[in-house]
Amino acid sequence: MAKMSDTKGLKIRLNEDQALDKNKVQIDGHFSTFVTCGSQYATWHQFPETINYTIKDLKTGETYQSIDNTLSISWDGNEVYEEYSKKPCDQIVSEDFSVYIEDVYFIEAPENLIENFELTAEYFGYKSNTIVVNNSKLKLKKF
Repeated sequence: MAKMSDTKGLKIRLNEDQALDKNKVQIDGHFSTFVTCGSQYATWHQFPETINYTIKDLKTGETYQSIDNTLSISWDGNEVYEEYSKKPCDQIVSEDFSVYIEDVYFIEAPENLIENFELTAEYFGYKSNTIVVNNSKLKLKKF
């Protein structure tokens, strides 16, 4: 498998070493995009919290979407924008992230645990690869 840093866009993988031992599903990811100077704040201020996830239960066929918790960009003062303006721009910029799916809120969530599912992520117009997780005990959190 190629290293995550070798790809552009949004790439996710199951962190098998950490996740299943704790009965949690930990996803590691890598996001790369071209960042125009002046757009650093819009690109990174809410990353990775605003990544949207889709889970398809392979037993029932039901699909579950995480909530879109993107906040509108408001005036946070010059200091915040100045801080983000120091981030790289006019080039491809990459960030890694890690999340426990149990900590993500979903619009709808089943009462039962999900054992086998497909997972994709979306951020900033990029859709990730699909990963398949088997033999988990995933309990989705409803918003």
